[in-house]
Amino acid sequence: MTKQWTLVANSSIARIFVRNSHSEPLQVVETIHHPEGRLPRSELARDRPGHERSDTSTAAARFEPHTDPKRKSQHQFAREIAARLD
Repeated sequence: MTKQWTLVANSSIARIFVRNSHSEPLQVVETIHHPEGRLPRSELARDRPGHERSDTSTAAARFEPHTDPKRKSQHQFAREIAARLD
């Protein structure tokens, strides 16, 4: 049997395990921490959403970011894990 690799992850921590056979227990190879995964959305956003004022109205249009800051942080962590596995 070839080595069996297992990845267990959530938004703040990832662990990579390995074992050489089915009868062996899993052994931790590496633990990757991502503390930003535990932060609330309000602390991940660096700036207020942009605003635009129209010439014909007194109200301002508000632009929301296309990607939620929490999801953006999760994608960044997933890319970091993929780079390590590569």
